[in-house]
Parts: sequence; C-alpha cells; structure tokens
Amino acid sequence: MKKNKPFMTKNCLITGAPVTDENDSRAHVIPSAIGGRLKPKGLLCGDANGILNGSVDLALVRAFEPIMSLLDGSRDRGSNSPVRMTDASGRAYEVAFGKPLTLTRPEFSMEVLADRSVIVQVSARTVPELRTLLGRVRARFPDFDIDAVVRQAAVQHSRPGRLRGQLQLGPASTFPAAYVAASIFAAHRGFTPHPELATYVASLDPQPDPVPLPPDTFLWHQPRWFDVDGEVSHILALIGDPKAGLMLAFVEYFGIASVAVILPYAGSTPIRETYAIDILTGKEASVRIDEAVLAKLPWSASHQLSDPAFQTDMVERINRVIGIAQERSRGAAIETIFDETVGPTDGRKLIIEEQKALEERLAQFLLDIICED
Repeated sequence: MKKNKPFMTKNCLITGAPVTDENDSRAHVIPSAIGGRLKPKGLLCGDANGILNGSVDLALVRAFEPIMSLLDGSRDRGSNSPVRMTDASGRAYEVAFGKPLTLTRPEFSMEVLADRSVIVQVSARTVPELRTLLGRVRARFPDFDIDAVVRQAAVQHSRPGRLRGQLQLGPASTFPAAYVAASIFAAHRGFTPHPELATYVASLDPQPDPVPLPPDTFLWHQPRWFDVDGEVSHILALIGDPKAGLMLAFVEYFGIASVAVILPYAGSTPIRETYAIDILTGKEASVRIDEAVLAKLPWSASHQLSDPAFQTDMVERINRVIGIAQERSRGAAIETIFDETVGPTDGRKLIIEEQKALEERLAQFLLDIICED
C-alpha cells in the first residue's frame, strides 16, 4: 500500500539557499506581534525571514494590531501598542488596555477678551507637560502662578463618549500572509507547499502597488465546520484529499478573516492536521472538525468581496471580537478603579471616605459605559 511521502527540504522555501545551522531562522507562521507562537526551524534562512517580515508580515500586523491591542492579546515578546481613536468632535486619543485614555497630543488655547481678561484652556497628559504649557502663559504674564494652577488642576477620569477607530482588513493584507502561512505550515507538517511560493514572494519585493493576490487563494467564510477551545483564536488546518490530489489549507485570524489555499497533495490517505493558538492566553487550543459539515463544503470561494452576505458576516465577526475586548477592558478598568481609590485592602474594612470615593468612581464609570453604548 502506498503511504504518504513526507515533504523534505534542506533548502529555504523562499530563496532556495541551503538551510544550515548558521543561517537557519525560525519561521513565524503567524507573526508574534499578533499572538503567533508556532515557529518551526529548518524551513527558512535568515534572508527569507527578512523578506517576509517586510513584504508580508508587516501589512498583516498593521491590519490586526488594533484588534490585538484592544483584546490585550498575549504575545511571547514585546508589548501591544496603544490604538488611536477619535471622539465625535474629532479629538484623538490613545487607547491602551487597562489604562486611562490619553490625548495623542496636549491642547492649549489662550484668548484675550475685550475687557482684557484672559481665558486659558489646557489639556495635558502629565503634570510636567501641564507645567510646560502653562509656561506660555507666564511668558506673557510674569506674575502668573503656575504652582497654584497646578494644585487646582482636575484629573479627568470620565470617558468622552463613543470612540471610533479604523480597521484595514482587506485581501491585500490577509491573502499574502495566509498564502505564505499555509505553505510554511504544510511544509512544517511534512507536506508540499504551494509550487509558486518562492516566485510569488519574489514579486512582492520591492512592494508593488497594488499588491498582487496570490494564486489558488480565496475567501472561505463557510458555515462553522470546526470547534476550537479558545474564545479568540488563530487557526490553521490542512485537509488532504487523495482522490483529488489536492489539499485545502485553511487560515483564520482572530476568528475574523478566513482564507483558504489549494495546495498539491500526493498522499494516498485523507489527512487532517490542525493547530490553534488562544490569543487571550497564549496557549495552544484544540480543534475539532465536524466531518459532516466539512464534506458538504466546496473548495472554492465562499464569497466575493462585494457580496452583501460577506459584508454582514464580517461585521458580525468583528462585533463579536470587539464585544469580548470591551468586557475584558471594563473588567481591567474596574480593577484599576479599586487600586487607585482604596489600594490594597488586605482583608480590612473600607472606611466611610473610601466607600464614598469608590461609589463615585464606579458610578461615573457605569455612566460612561451607558453613554458609549
């Protein structure tokens, strides 16, 4: 009986150069910056990793970085960057998980009225920054008492209503990354990558405009044909069909963008290979395939980008993940309110003043949530 012959390589999948102990470089199947953990060796040289970082990974990271930050996703190195969002008036803020909102830049205005009185308005992110801005007032009015104003300055804890941000989740960022991830994952599991992998990656350096879409790659937003033990996960799956001589490689980012790639398959038996990472915990998650559902799904594009059904599905998926991010953020915010208001209690009872301050902060927090919603 003919058995599956594993794919073997001693050469880099991208450059074709021999992979040696000196140039062997871990292949980031999914970038660390968005929670990836799978990093097999023996597939890429250092030069190839540099090429992929700039031509493929960067666009994917930029597309999903806001989601990663709002979720406070787990990553094995580095930290999540704040997200830039704006309120209804256009004022911009940096939103960082579990931290107070901060303006992206300070604000200062000074107006001299007809009666020669002066109105000064300052919004600063730190006390030193406030002092610097007030220095503009003292430069014009030498008797201006900066220390007195700083003592009277108010720290604003309330949120400015609903904030808005932008997500750039298009095929130009997800398709190239999914195509490369599918091929690397297949090679890692002993199967043949896409035959045009190296040629396609070479076409991206230098980055063309528009970005060419990879071959045999398409949207695959199908009815749920698997379950995963993770609230928000990245998923990789390989489905090998010996009769067709093809393999469907499935890549899903954050439970939002689902992409499939058709690869060659020379095995004689059906195969199922899966991998998932729980983005919230950083732990590997198990995947269970519903074979009855999978058997009914065609290996072709489930939607075109302009399909209303696809747009509705994307909105639902994004809203689900944003809802999880909001719940996590609110839980962290409540913990911060307790820490800032009463500090460590060590089992002691709160005094009246602490209870009152805590009630006021929590009431304002709940009011802010109502205004957001």
